[in-house]
Amino acid sequence: MTYQPNSKYSRDLSVLGPPDAGELRREEESRPTIGELLPVGTVIRSSYGTGPYRIESVTRYQTYPAFHSWSLVLIDQKDGDFIRTKNDFCYINELVVEWDGEEPRFRKLFATNNDEVFIVRQFAPTTDRRGQMSLI
Repeated sequence: MTYQPNSKYSRDLSVLGPPDAGELRREEESRPTIGELLPVGTVIRSSYGTGPYRIESVTRYQTYPAFHSWSLVLIDQKDGDFIRTKNDFCYINELVVEWDGEEPRFRKLFATNNDEVFIVRQFAPTTDRRGQMSLI
């Protein structure tokens, strides 16, 4: 069996060179993107047992020529609440939307990676107002 990397990081560490197009998932240009389907404030979990997390930011980046993916900055839930502190960020990188009929699936860029992200709930983000002053 030949080693098949399942992330850009593991691919870059290998001696295999750039991936073939068939090794990567690609978002359909006519369909909504991760940025549209997973807005800030959405609560997600992973297929590998982590979460729930609240999405703090969503960023699109070029992974390989002609291929892009998304990175999520997340806040972990502590004591039933999502409170942002200086070092409490988590990340999920290399996400793309793969469509199963009309249902979006949030998958990793590399086809050999079976990890998936699921929406727990969508809601507007709450504002942490600690330390803010009002101007009169």
